[in-house]
Amino acid sequence: MGNSAGIDIEKDRSFLENLDENAEVVFLVEKSRQEINNDLWEQSWDILYFAGHSKTLKSKTKEEQGIIEINAQEKLTIDELKYGLQQTISNGLQLAIFNSCDGLGLAHELEQLNLPQLILMRQPVPDQVAQEFLKHFLKAFVGGDSLYVAERKARERLQGLEGEFPCASWLPVICQNPASVPPTWQELLGNENNGINNLTQALVGNTQIEEEQSDKLPGDSYPRDGDNSDRRIIFWHRLGTVFLASTLVTGLVIGVRSLGILQGLELQAYDQMIRSRPQEFPDNRFVIIKITEKDLQLPEQKQRIGNLADRALAILLKKLEPHKPRVIGLDILRDFKVDPKYENELVNRLERENFTAICHSGNKRIKSVPAPPEVPSAQIGFNDVVPDKPYNILRRQILQLNPNTSLCSASEAFSLKIAEYFLKQEGITPDFTQNGFLQLGEVVFNPLEARSSGYQNLHAGGHQTLLNFRSVNGSPLNITNNQFTLEQVLDNKVNLDIIQDKIVLIGVYAETAKDYFLTPYKKEMPGVIVHAQMISQILSAVLDKRPLLSVWSFWIEILWVWGWSCISGGLVSLFWRSPIKLGILGCVVLSSLYIICYIFLIPDVCKNLKVSSVWIPFIPPTLSLIITSGCIIMIERRRAIS
Repeated sequence: MGNSAGIDIEKDRSFLENLDENAEVVFLVEKSRQEINNDLWEQSWDILYFAGHSKTLKSKTKEEQGIIEINAQEKLTIDELKYGLQQTISNGLQLAIFNSCDGLGLAHELEQLNLPQLILMRQPVPDQVAQEFLKHFLKAFVGGDSLYVAERKARERLQGLEGEFPCASWLPVICQNPASVPPTWQELLGNENNGINNLTQALVGNTQIEEEQSDKLPGDSYPRDGDNSDRRIIFWHRLGTVFLASTLVTGLVIGVRSLGILQGLELQAYDQMIRSRPQEFPDNRFVIIKITEKDLQLPEQKQRIGNLADRALAILLKKLEPHKPRVIGLDILRDFKVDPKYENELVNRLERENFTAICHSGNKRIKSVPAPPEVPSAQIGFNDVVPDKPYNILRRQILQLNPNTSLCSASEAFSLKIAEYFLKQEGITPDFTQNGFLQLGEVVFNPLEARSSGYQNLHAGGHQTLLNFRSVNGSPLNITNNQFTLEQVLDNKVNLDIIQDKIVLIGVYAETAKDYFLTPYKKEMPGVIVHAQMISQILSAVLDKRPLLSVWSFWIEILWVWGWSCISGGLVSLFWRSPIKLGILGCVVLSSLYIICYIFLIPDVCKNLKVSSVWIPFIPPTLSLIITSGCIIMIERRRAIS
């Protein structure tokens, strides 16, 4: 019983003294802070009651702060009784009743302590209203009604006073921790854990103090009607709310996503995960001969057309031939005939079965470029790539196309041509599934569709797959240790024995050639390295069981997004209402989501687990989780106020 100046709290005391002969009522009348703190620490209370003066203030550090007057001289905040209250809650405190003015600030602070049940007054309450509420509430609660029903009955009884005190029945409110079940009076009497059951008066009163008010009710619960048998109904009602909210939010997020609005964010998240993956071993099935800026000025490059003169190419192929490379790929466009001076030593080498060259199919903006006239059409592959707008980042490769021009009639990619020839020597030939999908050995290359994971407006022409880059020593440029310049090879500075039975790729490494592509690694990659990455992806999948990157079906992605929305967003926000706990748990949930998405992009992990490497959506479930959590919190707060 706190400061009673100007109010009559003796009636409160009378009601409590005649409560129930089986209950022990202990009165702490205008005690000091130290005395109250000691009682909170040393005693085990079931119910805590306060009659006196209280108010709610806004502070600089907290949104709302409740103050109670424990005697005529001392005023306390809940924070100043924090540890004592935590102790008495851990000792079994079930209910606190603040029958005093303007208790929303008290509720805001008690919420942080996970108090099971709390009854308070929203606004300043007249003395008579507070006394009538207490009388009717105790009568109903001790008489066998549930906490919710007793509070509702007492609140409704106040309607008779609204002629003199308008909105009196609106003042009392219950705040409940959703993780706890409200006790009945009979259950408290049967509680053996705390010894003798106690009804303690320590908090909340009947005075009108004009201070700054707030209409906001912090807290996680709201008044409920029913008895013990209604608890299951309440539980399922809340689950139904979570289910409905998560379903609506999931539909909204998927709808927005289908418009392509989230595609930019999803691609950025994908790139970040790709860059963060562990490093892999180099693929030394390759030898790459780079034509650098310096190589363009070599004496052998005089009278060149394009980036590689006939003379330089003839000398290079002549040096490579004795060392028996398995296949040679020329990633340089040559739409002109061989100079007659080099026909005898060059044409025969270009016609050999293990030599592959390129043409360019082109598009509406870029004209097509034909293949070298001397190379048989069966040994020609297109070199077209499909970078993503708006930043022209390369994330995909095209395996097959329907030729759209007579200048470049190749239907298979340069990378696929070389990989097929290499695998042919291993006894593996191309096949097709019943769906018409390319199959090499046991590996099926499923094509991307217009809606594939983060892609929602993809021009999926031809047979496209995600490009699963191999990063070595921090860069995809280091795909193989065997990289040499044209000058090094022509000047006999390289032991060419290493090229035996390997793939030799010849390509431009000069900036002036403008054959560079931006990748998820935020580094430009020369075209010859791009093709090496593509070839490596095919060979590694078929020969080394390195997983290809795949995507989920549309319906699996919907279930994925809805699952995080419902389970993580809804239930977490419903049952963990402390802002600190909710923030920590939210970080844990989002981190778990990110880790799952990240792990399934790591080839070695997926290979060891014998599962597919999958681009799992991260942005949609994140948005769905956050929005659903916010919706549930708003719904719960509105219910608390109503």
